[in-house]
Amino acid sequence: MGQCYSVRLKLKFKDKDGAAKALRKKIGRAKEEYTNYSLDHYKKIGIGTESLEDLLKIFFGGWEGKLVQDEKNPDTLTAGFDARYGWEGVMMSAFDELSPFLEDKSSVTIYPDSGMDKAIIKNGKSIWL
Repeated sequence: MGQCYSVRLKLKFKDKDGAAKALRKKIGRAKEEYTNYSLDHYKKIGIGTESLEDLLKIFFGGWEGKLVQDEKNPDTLTAGFDARYGWEGVMMSAFDELSPFLEDKSSVTIYPDSGMDKAIIKNGKSIWL
């Protein structure tokens, strides 16, 4: 049993390499954070951990790893997917990891089955509203 998620990311990067490195480090802490990233599954569908784009798909794109780029605003990515309960916290933590590498006003909005989580970047830190 899982939960439905809708995610909207507005990302402007100051340092894409640093952001990718931070997400890879987070994946490296999987055991101690009790998180299964299903990397074998993603590898089978052509998603790895080398590029920032693929890492964002792992964290924010659901089982199919689909993030849709807004045609009018290429900095905006959206996804809708089902995942296990608790993935919301993984996404929130991943956004916190990205925060030092994002420009001010970058944001994430996560809509689980009920409620909403939203953060915006200010001075290199994620501020959860």
